[in-house]
Amino acid sequence: NLYGSCLHRIRTALAGSAGSVLGGVLFWQGESDARPTTVYAQPTTYAAQLVRWVKVLRADLDMPELPFVFAQLGPTPTDTTLTAWDTVKAQQVLARNALTRVGMITTDDLTPLGTSAGDSAHFNAASYVEAGRRFADALTDLEAQP
Repeated sequence: NLYGSCLHRIRTALAGSAGSVLGGVLFWQGESDARPTTVYAQPTTYAAQLVRWVKVLRADLDMPELPFVFAQLGPTPTDTTLTAWDTVKAQQVLARNALTRVGMITTDDLTPLGTSAGDSAHFNAASYVEAGRRFADALTDLEAQP
């Protein structure tokens, strides 16, 4: 499964060379959960699912303090099938508040691709560069914590 593959890849990378470390996890997901008609979408339990996943990942890697940074969904898209967008965003705040050594970057001020590109849920290239800066800053902040 995807989770098993994730663990395998992390463990393989860590075993690959002496001194390898996993400095943190960067995570950006939630769009499909905002579309309640999707089979796997669970917008009202997003926080509980994310909290559980972070705790299990940390336990499986035996890294209870592993820094974890995720991106909150951005501005409300024009796609009318994403009816639970605000619910998922609120759930993301709950997840951030329920965990330690977790950062959440915001993306409300970034520029969506737009309806002309047929995608109002994702961002243009410059916005992804800015999101990368925010991820780096948030991870650096977490690493500086005692």
